[in-house]
Amino acid sequence: MVSLATFARSWQSFLYFRDDVAKGEANTIVTSFNRNFTGRNDGNPQTHGFVTSPEMVTALVMKGTLEFNPMTDEIEGADGKVLC
Repeated sequence: MVSLATFARSWQSFLYFRDDVAKGEANTIVTSFNRNFTGRNDGNPQTHGFVTSPEMVTALVMKGTLEFNPMTDEIEGADGKVLC
């Protein structure tokens, strides 16, 4: 499952609080800014953050999986046409 979160604050201790993952449950956040150390994004020490480009973050959200490979996979629009 992929959840999309947006945030307006970039310097506070915890950028957003989540109710989709229990505190202590291992999970992943992919982000396009450099707040990638463990627990920084949501206060959960089991959340691991990975930094990538805004384009890759968008592609992962559109695909709904971290298993998306931009070199081999395609993204389809609602009409079934390949977007990229």
